[in-house]
Amino acid sequence: MIKFFRKIRYNLMEQNKTTKYFKYAIGEIALVMIGILLAIQANNWNVNRIAKTELNQSLNKLLIELDQDSAELNIRISANNEMIATLDSCLIILKEPEKYSIEKFEDLFHFMNYTMTFKFARVTFDALSSSGKLKQIKNTKLSDSLINYYGQAGYKQVESALTFHVRENIRSYTLGFDYLNFNDELDSYDDSDFDITKKTLNDYSSDVRIINTIRLKMVLHRFLDENYKLLIPKNEYLINAIKQELE
Repeated sequence: MIKFFRKIRYNLMEQNKTTKYFKYAIGEIALVMIGILLAIQANNWNVNRIAKTELNQSLNKLLIELDQDSAELNIRISANNEMIATLDSCLIILKEPEKYSIEKFEDLFHFMNYTMTFKFARVTFDALSSSGKLKQIKNTKLSDSLINYYGQAGYKQVESALTFHVRENIRSYTLGFDYLNFNDELDSYDDSDFDITKKTLNDYSSDVRIINTIRLKMVLHRFLDENYKLLIPKNEYLINAIKQELE
């Protein structure tokens, strides 16, 4: 093909047809430019196609992780409500200790040592964010909502407060307040081996620090319940918005 064009140019020059030569040269340049532009356009189309495919793959992974979040949040909310009910039962017993047994109270009171945490499944979001590919999402409301969802920090502060309260207040105080029943079948001793008088329900009900630690733990779990529930509609919106984006 190149030899063909060269032959045409040579013939025009030989015949001294300068005007036609320049017109032909301009036409040849135009053809070359069009070819280059078409090649660039094809390359850009291919790059965009690959980027779109990769983004869709990431969005599908996000859907899986958001579904994991949804399931985990519902588990945490259910467990949190059970904890609140358990703590409330402890206070009911301590309000009228003569109606209940210490064994019943201890079965519930040991849950005081439990904490609560929720972690986002955020591997895909972090990868999109760190690579700058989050900007490829054309729906700015969706991208902003993703940033807002994974940027939630309020519940982490409550979780940290709960962990601190359990570690520094509940455990440190109850370990010195009463002889606790947490024997294991592998232990080489029995409770009766130690000359320690266990506390009664009246002892627990008359101790202001015991009452307050239970009450404060209830407050923190209620805050967690509110924070976890706030994430549910945001999670549902993201799942629906991503599905629409993939259509």
